[in-house]
Amino acid sequence: MYLFLKSFFFPILLNAVLSSNSPAPLEVHVQVTHPTCTGKCDGTVKLMVTGGQPGYTYQWSNGLRSENYYDVCAGKGSVTVKDIAGNSSTANWELIDPPPIGIEKLLTKQPTAGQSDGRIEIEVTGGLLPYQFSLDGEKFSTSNVFNGLAPGAYVINIKDTNGCTVQSGTIILNVVAPSADLKSLYHLTYNEEKKILHLYSNVPLYMQLLDLVGRKMEDEELSKGRDIFIDNLEYGVYFLKVTDGTRTSYEKIVRF
Repeated sequence: MYLFLKSFFFPILLNAVLSSNSPAPLEVHVQVTHPTCTGKCDGTVKLMVTGGQPGYTYQWSNGLRSENYYDVCAGKGSVTVKDIAGNSSTANWELIDPPPIGIEKLLTKQPTAGQSDGRIEIEVTGGLLPYQFSLDGEKFSTSNVFNGLAPGAYVINIKDTNGCTVQSGTIILNVVAPSADLKSLYHLTYNEEKKILHLYSNVPLYMQLLDLVGRKMEDEELSKGRDIFIDNLEYGVYFLKVTDGTRTSYEKIVRF
């Protein structure tokens, strides 16, 4: 009876030992890092292989034979791993570009004549927040509003937190031709006792005091107000030239 039991259980024990020494099934898993910018080939596909018998070989769908795949553009592919016993396992992978940085809204305020009061405001989408903005491509800030701009052509550089950069198209700021008459923008008074002309304006204007032959007696930029002393002028007729860079007005001044 003892010998019968021994011969019956020995094959079972042998099968159990052989089964415990068999390698686990060969499996391959992929870990991807997507590109940082649209159109930039800096993604990665890394493999984690388990099971099978070591001595793996790699066959990528693009012909690559390395264990990992670097500098990858957005796209799809597959990789097959074989072990030394000839077992194989295949995994698919896909890399996706981030949404491209695009301009959603662009607002401009055209500068008025003689002033640098133009304004550009830009709103963007895509990329990875936060954004930074620059007019010269060197000095960036988080402000998407540019004030104090003179007439001219501007290009806004946009950068996201990954360092992805794009440029706006050329933005033209032109001088707005004021519709109001120039004389409505300033006020001229005369103090006869003190022999002083006072010129006041709520916008910057340029002033020149000319004699009859066009010689400049005064030549200054006006901000809020300007006193013009005429007591030291010779008797005669003079002209006060006032301009905003687009329109010009003349005021006749008589010194007597």
